[in-house]
Amino acid sequence: VRNMTLLKNAVLYGKNASGKSNIFKALSFVQNFIINTMKMDPTSSIGINNFKLNEDSINSPSTFELSFIINNIIYKYGFTILNNEVQEEWLHQNIQRFTTLFHRKSSDGSSLEIGPSFKEGKQVPKNQIRKNGLFLPLVAVFNGEIATDIMKWIKSITIISGDRIKENHTI
Repeated sequence: VRNMTLLKNAVLYGKNASGKSNIFKALSFVQNFIINTMKMDPTSSIGINNFKLNEDSINSPSTFELSFIINNIIYKYGFTILNNEVQEEWLHQNIQRFTTLFHRKSSDGSSLEIGPSFKEGKQVPKNQIRKNGLFLPLVAVFNGEIATDIMKWIKSITIISGDRIKENHTI
């Protein structure tokens, strides 16, 4: 992308107990949550267990963000989870500069800003947005082109780790 050289594969090295496995667990959680969010029951738990040995982290949100390139466009997609609700979700793209495609600032979607370059997001009824679900996969269900391309990319991620990844993730 624009004279950038990127690795197609990466390896993570480090000493014991330095957090390598947690990076893989986090990436696995992000991938599974995005792919399976539409299958979740509206009352289902998202599956984030905050670190309980630190009072600050028990009630702190967990934030995840991916940066990636599809068709020579740089995207940043992320979300924040607290108390089994998606508190915030965003998607930005960089063609010549970063612009916001959408920014969800409330769990129920009542505060959802959709940028002019993301018309496909305007096709989704706001009452379809669940507190424990993501907006991006919902747009893909409504055949949004950008959202569908991003979902395909996320599904293509292969995570190889020596640790077993549990369904309930502690980050």
